[in-house]
Parts: sequence; C-alpha cells; structure tokens
Amino acid sequence: MITLRENETIEYIARRHWIGIVVQATTTAILFLAPLLIIPIEPFIERFLPKSTPGAVLFFSLLYWMILLLFFYIELLNYWLDMWIITNQRIIDVEHQALFHRQVSEFSTARVQDITVEVEGVFASLLGYGDVSIQTAGEQSFSIKRVANPELVKNAIMHLARTREGI
Repeated sequence: MITLRENETIEYIARRHWIGIVVQATTTAILFLAPLLIIPIEPFIERFLPKSTPGAVLFFSLLYWMILLLFFYIELLNYWLDMWIITNQRIIDVEHQALFHRQVSEFSTARVQDITVEVEGVFASLLGYGDVSIQTAGEQSFSIKRVANPELVKNAIMHLARTREGI
C-alpha cells in the first residue's frame, strides 16, 4: 500500500495502453480454441491410448484451458497493477514482476533531469502509446513501456518538476 505524505496529492496515474491487454486477450482466445480442433477427432486418438484412460483428451483439454486462463489472469493483473503514480511531490513506479513479487520505486519530481518519449511505429502513432523514460539527478533511469498518452505523461511530469523548482 502506498501512503501519501502530508500535503501530497495525486496528479496523474499512468498505465500501459489498453492495446497490450487486447493483444494478450486475442492470443488467449485463439489458443483457447486449439483443443476444440482436437475434440472432434477424440475417438481416433483414444484408439491409441490404453483402455483404462477414457476421457483423457477431455481431461487434458480442461487442464490446458485452466492453465491458459491462469496465465491470462496473471497478465491481466500485471496490466492493471503496473502504474506510475505522479503526485505533486514525487513519482512512484509500481512494477509487478510476478504474481507475488512487486517492486516499488519512487523519486522526487525535483530530481528529474531528462524525460524521453519514444513512439515507434504506425500503430503506436495511431493509437497514441509509447515509452517514457526519466533520467534523474542520481544517474538512475526509470521507464514505463507502452504507456497511453506519453506526451501527456511527459508534460505532467515536466510541469510538476518546474513547479517544484519554482520556475
């Protein structure tokens, strides 16, 4: 849980663009259909299996679907829980590495030295997503990949950094 400091307000929350989860959902849906191609030929497959394994194709299909949905659920959680929380005092980078592994980094907006926005490709340009990298005074770099509205994120951070500097 992230606790805000005294007089600290959330200015912007940046997340990855929705296209990433749509691609993952489409891939999952296509992979979900694979066992449906095998079930019609189940009697032919079961001829080669021992007689003591009735319904083996159905069992492994169900197991495959459960594992596939588990991986999609983990990706969905990763998509939803990875974010940059931009406050009037600092930027908090919440990165989920795995299901039970979270990394939280933070730095003051006053330490921002350079912000780079990179939009690569036709789809990124049309859909409005890209990568934002921040270089801080401590030589450390923070980045968020495939963020929605990268220019808006950059402008929000630059505005807060200038406000903190008194410019």
